[in-house]
Amino acid sequence: LKVRQHDKFPSFKKLRYINELLSFHGLPYTPVMETVAHHKKFPYGAILFEWKEGRNIATLSEYEELLPKVVATLKIIHTIRAPYYENMDLGLRATSYANFITAVLRARIEQCRKEHLLDPNIETRLTSFLSTIRCGREVPPVLVHRDAAKSNLLIRSSGPPILIDWDNAEFTTPLSDVARIIFVYRWTFDDDKRNRILSAYLGAQAGKDEEDILTAEYVRNALEGLIFKDTDSQHCRMVIDRIL
Repeated sequence: LKVRQHDKFPSFKKLRYINELLSFHGLPYTPVMETVAHHKKFPYGAILFEWKEGRNIATLSEYEELLPKVVATLKIIHTIRAPYYENMDLGLRATSYANFITAVLRARIEQCRKEHLLDPNIETRLTSFLSTIRCGREVPPVLVHRDAAKSNLLIRSSGPPILIDWDNAEFTTPLSDVARIIFVYRWTFDDDKRNRILSAYLGAQAGKDEEDILTAEYVRNALEGLIFKDTDSQHCRMVIDRIL
């Protein structure tokens, strides 16, 4: 049962669409069943999923041990190509990553401004940061989960893990998934852990093009952490300040 945070999120239509994509490509998933009526415990209703055998990853240390499986699961999902970059929740679509991430960051900065989440000086510097975004070699957009944390991986007795909770999914650069993991577990400035997952995913150290993308994604994660209050605000502001 997935409790909806507001009327349109998560979107039942979007989750059904993701199901169809995963099914078409023969990948494991938890099918969306139906919406559930409003209730005092979930005033915006809920979404019911088919039950699947498995368990969540229990601890961060177990997650680190299973990183090769996590990376392998993501790389399979990242074979699902898309014709354009798109965030279905924000209604944004673009033909290049630079244009896409700039539009997403601009929307998030504006949301932070309305909710008074950032110092005006930081807002000004962030707006200037948008004009510096350079993403080098263009990578075709793919289906990206954008929250492959330990609670969203279903470990099964046989077969690869299943990614659940596709609320934040979009069509973008595959490095968006890697950046999200690095940010969530506060490995952004931990060279050893950061390099470990980058090496596992890329098969090598990140080059300049990859670093440019990761930098933009870290800023995005920090802004969204402030907006959705799913990450410590002090950590979010520290990431933004250090990158700027």
